[in-house]
Amino acid sequence: RTPDWLADNGMCLDNIRVGKSTILQAGRGAFATRFIPRSSRIAPLPVLQFSRKHLTIHEIIEHSEFENEGYYSDDVIGQQLLLNYCFGNKNSSVLLLPYGPTSNFINHNRDEPNAEIRWSDSHLHNSDWLSLSPEELVGKSFGMIMDLVALRDILPGEEVFIDYGKEWDEAWTSHVQNWASPDGATNYISSAVMNERSREILTQTEQEIDPYPNNLRTACYYTPKLEHEDYDYELTIIEEPLHSWNSERCLRPCDILDRYQNDKGEYIYTAEMLNYQQLSNACQLSERIEYIISHIPRQSITFIDRPYTTDQHVPNAFRHEMGLPDGVFPSSWIR
Repeated sequence: RTPDWLADNGMCLDNIRVGKSTILQAGRGAFATRFIPRSSRIAPLPVLQFSRKHLTIHEIIEHSEFENEGYYSDDVIGQQLLLNYCFGNKNSSVLLLPYGPTSNFINHNRDEPNAEIRWSDSHLHNSDWLSLSPEELVGKSFGMIMDLVALRDILPGEEVFIDYGKEWDEAWTSHVQNWASPDGATNYISSAVMNERSREILTQTEQEIDPYPNNLRTACYYTPKLEHEDYDYELTIIEEPLHSWNSERCLRPCDILDRYQNDKGEYIYTAEMLNYQQLSNACQLSERIEYIISHIPRQSITFIDRPYTTDQHVPNAFRHEMGLPDGVFPSSWIR
């Protein structure tokens, strides 16, 4: 494209980068890569619009041990994590999810924000959608753009902040003050932490005496061979070295049956491989075969979190949309 075309149609995406936030325990933040003058666009924020009801979480009546599916009641018990990354208004069903590069790393500063959100003046933004009803709006695809605009000069390396709004700020303060650990939290260990700690994996027999936390289970990288489909018997014991880092990395639940050390002192395992319906077709196991696999190296086994047991599924986890400056959220979307 020519420079003139880029000037008319392009938007700069590299004014901010991701780094460790200056806010304690906030995780990552967005930082200026160069000097950004006051009132200039820091980054474009294309937004995807959808209805608030799409993020409701219903009580699970029952679900499979391995699959994120089951039966749900009509009782709403919370909102999905995605709500924290959306702009919205408490009196509207419309939520706006920004999906521009690094846009989800911009943190909150109630007292001294150095940027704010505005609707874009780009010809790529469908400004006429702002007058639609919520029902008409959510029926559209994508076509709206917001801008992250500097409220003052921002220096290179400075973290970029916006104000999430008074309601968000009060909700967060209340959440922190009233937080209480859920039942079983003292025994909780995430799969990431367990994978860092565990050199050897306990067998099923050992786990009966010394069980892992209830939120964890073992999983193996194993890709079935096509010729296994030709077997006409119920049980097969396949002894073969596993190529665990191939292009079809089929991570599936598995039960550890045996463990020994080879001549190099490395732990080698035997495990029963289990099916998982959400895997690709190439990863599915035959229902006619019991897959007892030996010669499994330690790096082919990992811990995974059981469905609905991670931090984002804690019933009292913080959930609240980000607010927008006064006058930005269209009145036509407010009930």
